[in-house]
Amino acid sequence: MKNFVLIFWILISNLSCAQKDNSKNDEDKYIDILSKNYNVSLIKLISNPEKYHNKPIQVVGYLHLEFEGNAIYINELDYKHSLNKNGFRVSFKNKDLMAKAMKLNDKYVLIEGVFDAENTGHMGLWNGEIKNITRIDSWGNTDK
Repeated sequence: MKNFVLIFWILISNLSCAQKDNSKNDEDKYIDILSKNYNVSLIKLISNPEKYHNKPIQVVGYLHLEFEGNAIYINELDYKHSLNKNGFRVSFKNKDLMAKAMKLNDKYVLIEGVFDAENTGHMGLWNGEIKNITRIDSWGNTDK
C-alpha cells in the first residue's frame, strides 16, 4: 500500500509540473511569436519566402527609392548592377515614414514591416514586397 501511495504521489507531482504556463497575456504571446522569426536576413527571405509570407519581419539592407522602383537590396552593388532578384519592393502607407525614407535614400537601413511573397512587382522583378512598414532607421555608417 505504501508503494501505491508513493507511486501515486510521484505521478501527481510530475503531472502538476508538466502543466502549461497560461499566465502570459496575449501581448506577451505575440512578442514570443515575433522573436522567433522577426529579425531576418534578406538572404533568408530570398531562399525561403513562403516561410515568412504575411508575417512581420525586420531586415537590414540597401534602400533605393525611385518611381515604380522602391526597393531594399542585399547591398549597394546589387542595386547598381540591377540585380533586382537580390531585393524586395518596399511600400509605405504612412507619409511620415515615407518622408523619413526619402532622407535615407541610397543608404543602408533597418526596416520593419510585413512580408508579402506573392507581390513581386512589375513583370516579377523582385522576390516579394515588404509592406505595411512601421519603422525605418539608418543602419551603420551614415557619413557616406
